Amino acid sequence: MSIKLNPTHLRHFRPINTISIGRGATVALKVDFNVTIKDGKIQNPEKIRAAFRTIDHLLASGANIVIYTHLGQPKKGCEAKTSLNLVADFLAEKYGRDTVINGESLITPDENGFLPTEQYINKAVREAAVGLGGKARILLMPNVRWAAYEQAKPTDPGHQALAQAMLGLSDGFAVFDAAAVWNKEHASITTMLRLAGLNNIAWGFHAHEMAELLVRRFTGDIPRPYVLHISGTKADKMGYILDFLGNPQIDSILVSGNIANGLMEVLGRSVGAAAGTYGAPELEKARRIVNHPRFGGAVSLPVDFIIARPDGSDRRYLAQGEIIPEGFRQFDIGRETASLYAKILATAGLAVNSGVPGAFDFGNPPFEEGTKVVLPGFARAKQSINLGGDGGIAAEKYLTPEELARTEVLVAGGSFLHAMAHQTFPVAEVFLN
Repeated sequence: MSIKLNPTHLRHFRPINTISIGRGATVALKVDFNVTIKDGKIQNPEKIRAAFRTIDHLLASGANIVIYTHLGQPKKGCEAKTSLNLVADFLAEKYGRDTVINGESLITPDENGFLPTEQYINKAVREAAVGLGGKARILLMPNVRWAAYEQAKPTDPGHQALAQAMLGLSDGFAVFDAAAVWNKEHASITTMLRLAGLNNIAWGFHAHEMAELLVRRFTGDIPRPYVLHISGTKADKMGYILDFLGNPQIDSILVSGNIANGLMEVLGRSVGAAAGTYGAPELEKARRIVNHPRFGGAVSLPVDFIIARPDGSDRRYLAQGEIIPEGFRQFDIGRETASLYAKILATAGLAVNSGVPGAFDFGNPPFEEGTKVVLPGFARAKQSINLGGDGGIAAEKYLTPEELARTEVLVAGGSFLHAMAHQTFPVAEVFLN
């Protein structure tokens, strides 16, 4: 990526209310309904509600909508746990069961295989899209990651054919309202937007707000100290830490969770049963991080932990300097680390949170003490942003209403972190080219 975003680029990010879509036209709408489902219930419906303003605007303008989203990361095919049936029910409760068509009911999912384009967009799906405009106004397509070429390389002919077929269910209009995936070059994202062309694409309201927030907040003068907290297991966060170390505006990076395990492993510190969490490529990034000239001054690692066996049993406190014994792993930061991190965050000009310090949703009782101490520190910073995901769920759970009001909780998560690190993202470059 070559474009570094700045506020002058925002004029190219046209929101949906600035383009003309005729009554009766059908629009392809990309959203992020990648919700967490537990015990048959959607745990974070705010991810769906974030798109309601865009859906409401399109319906009020007389347009019909074909919605594309993913849910989870299917490993071998159309796995039941990645079904959008509950999402379809949620939409039907909002807009009416006669208004919403569940596209999953029109296909034959294969638990052990992904769908070729002609099966993902079959005759029944095409007929449903053509028939929009009567009682039915919304077609929720099956999980886009059930389609075989959704995540293939954009140069793959199958990828291009899928994106063309997706756009083909509309009248050539494509709207992007999925900030959580603006860093992905998938068929239903950048490729479909490019095929529609600049005159026929727009931002949905929520994604447009997130893009404005990103560009205005992170490309100008940033309040100092600028502090990041990064946790979680995703390997790409290792690369982001490297990028952040190259940004002199970032004063402090607080690390916890499995990311801390990876860094401690290359430093020769014991991580117990967590050894091997990361493969060679991630550990090589970890080595580059610890060898970076800013590592010692900018990066903080936990000094004490709450540890337990991998199933969460036999928990105990591990003080600074003690070694994690064989068969144990850390599940939370200890009280010294939690207190230190909270103090650093409370004095920040801008504090950004990506992840939670401990496994707050695991164990009986859960490993939540570090999270309960650290999160209020964000609320005491002059400005704070919580990048959603587990951090957003934890903020809703542990912060008081007053504390919650002092921090912005987003639903963009890793994609926002990606854009912060690179100061650009693929969807932005579609609109700028």
